[in-house]
Amino acid sequence: MEQQSDYRVGSPFAEEPATGPVDNDPGTRVGEDFSAAASARPSLSSSARLETLGDGPWGQTAESAVFASIMLSGFAVACWFFFPPGGIAVATLGLAVSLLAMASTRTKLTGSFLAIHGVLFILCYLKSI
Repeated sequence: MEQQSDYRVGSPFAEEPATGPVDNDPGTRVGEDFSAAASARPSLSSSARLETLGDGPWGQTAESAVFASIMLSGFAVACWFFFPPGGIAVATLGLAVSLLAMASTRTKLTGSFLAIHGVLFILCYLKSI
């Protein structure tokens, strides 16, 4: 049976990995004490950090939800004129998407569209009864 180290990981066309210590930072030497470099980094206090989902897939989803909320408001207005019961469903979807978008960095814009979707929900409800 072959050993685990005999298996090649990655592309068959990639270069062979270098052996020995790897120096990823050109400003440091291999074996250098990193405690001084770590303490020199500025750290944010918990109150100064942004309360968002980050730059990962959820952060991108929250940013996209802002624009989806804007587009849904136009559909909700059209439904209010032509089909108010459908406008209730579209405004509810807009409320849900706006709540997801509150985790983005555009909270003022999202808060205003959250209020707009709430008003459109009430208007469509009152027009449909």
